[in-house]
This record gives sequence, structure tokens and C-alpha cells, in this order.
Amino acid sequence: MPDKVVAGRREPQPQGLSSLGKDLRTRVSSDTYEATEKIARKRGVSMAHIVRQAVENYLEKAR
Repeated sequence: MPDKVVAGRREPQPQGLSSLGKDLRTRVSSDTYEATEKIARKRGVSMAHIVRQAVENYLEKAR
């Protein structure tokens, strides 16, 4: 999905969870990716679930 241009500024479009999962490997180190993948497999949940949970925890602590 292309980015929107708003007042000369590019606004990234929200990504679906599947594209987020595909993009994860390029955004974090492979060690972090593999560790997260291992946790997800052990818990029987998706990588997106682990990432969503981590973001929620981070936002909760930031309040």
C-alpha cells in the first residue's frame, strides 16, 4: 500500500499483521528475531502476537 502525502509529508500506511511479520526480519537483528520466534513457537502463538504484546507492555510502562 503506497504512503499518503499529507501537506508535503509522507504518512506511512498502517500495515497488516502479515506484512508486519514478513518485515520483522529486516527491522530487528536476527538474534532478536530468532529468540522471539523461539518464544512464539514454545507458547504456540504467532510472532505478531508476541510483538503486539511487547508493544502493549511498553506503552503500559510509558504511562
